[in-house]
Amino acid sequence: MNHSLKKIAVLCISTAFLSTLSAQSNDKRRDVLRYGLENEIVELVTELRDKEDTTYNADLESLFSRTRSVAVRESILSMYAALENPAFSSFALEVLADPWDYRNSTVSAVFSYVQKIKPPEASPLVRTILDNESEEFRDQAIRTLGKIGTADDAAYLVDYLQGTIEGDERQRLIIRQNVMEALGELKSDAVWDDFVSIAQNEDENIMIRATAVRAIGSIGREGGDDLLAGLFETDDPLLRSAAVSGLSGYSGQVVVDVVLEALKDTHYRVRLEALNAVEKLKIADAAPFVQYRAQTDPVDAVKAKSIDVLALLGESESIRWMLEQVRNEKTPDKTRMTIIQALMKHDSSSVVNDAVQVAFASLKDDRKKWLRYELGKLFVKQGDPALSDVAEAYIQHKDVATKSLGIEMYNKNRFTNLKGHVESIAADEKMGGLQRQAKRALGEE
Repeated sequence: MNHSLKKIAVLCISTAFLSTLSAQSNDKRRDVLRYGLENEIVELVTELRDKEDTTYNADLESLFSRTRSVAVRESILSMYAALENPAFSSFALEVLADPWDYRNSTVSAVFSYVQKIKPPEASPLVRTILDNESEEFRDQAIRTLGKIGTADDAAYLVDYLQGTIEGDERQRLIIRQNVMEALGELKSDAVWDDFVSIAQNEDENIMIRATAVRAIGSIGREGGDDLLAGLFETDDPLLRSAAVSGLSGYSGQVVVDVVLEALKDTHYRVRLEALNAVEKLKIADAAPFVQYRAQTDPVDAVKAKSIDVLALLGESESIRWMLEQVRNEKTPDKTRMTIIQALMKHDSSSVVNDAVQVAFASLKDDRKKWLRYELGKLFVKQGDPALSDVAEAYIQHKDVATKSLGIEMYNKNRFTNLKGHVESIAADEKMGGLQRQAKRALGEE
């Protein structure tokens, strides 16, 4: 056999072998769907949802039609909602037609599903639920109309808002807020003047005013940015925060000016809302302001959000500063980890090598266990050849939890140089839970 024929033969054998392994893996998953325990099926469906894997949709739809497990059915609904797959539209409409015949958790799952797939037949059913004044489903029904509604639904919600709302003062307040938010999402022009009046009324409940301000931003009519910029000058931090949130629905210099000012606000909630606006609008000019917050802000939540926004903006000076903090051993471990997580999420190539070096250092120092574990959990989620060496170091470590993370890194990436280590653990009866974990990892190949 000449050299070319040998290569073709090897390729054919390899392809057949890999096809066999893939089939075995598929069969195992199908076995779980057919014969598995409830928690095993839910876990698998969650995995398929997270990976957006539609390979088993036919199996899932068959299982949905015959299962008596509420948890299984709801997990499948959650997956199909995430994928915006309308396969269960009929079931969803049946539930909405008479939600009192189903568990509340199932009704909630259906509302979430309907919000994603938006079947036109759902709106009248949701309005009927509201007409029945059902407290248990009211809030979800209002939010759903805000997500799926039409002009008719907007008109219905306007009438609902202006009508008599049952319940005590707190309940009425919450319902009004929910309806106003829904109308904002529907961009209902019919309530613009009412919302402007509420927002400017100093005698109105501050929560209602803030909701009106956010809704004005959602509707986005021309001139709203100047109105919201004026409301930012109020003394109440809740209203200032709402004004910044509303402005994120607009663009232009007025918006940038207010957002930059809000990053220096004395109240941390306003600063957080400003960071949300920078994130949403990707305001590059805000980078030095955000970096200052990351360096000096007295509130940890603001610091953490600032770091994430900096990583998103990706300005070279900010990235350089972030990497300096990662490399500096005097930087608190929590801060180093926050920076690594942010950069891995937005630009993993910029930080992966530094993250690996920090992990190697933590493997040699048991005082750094927290950092070691957090890095390991982060690496487990990454598919990156650059993690091969550190995965080997984890899997060879004496600490059980560290070894376990190493096995999971192997499970994620299938590093060929680690297979022998995993096989050794799988063959060692003294390894207990690690042995079972290693066997499971090898069995998925």
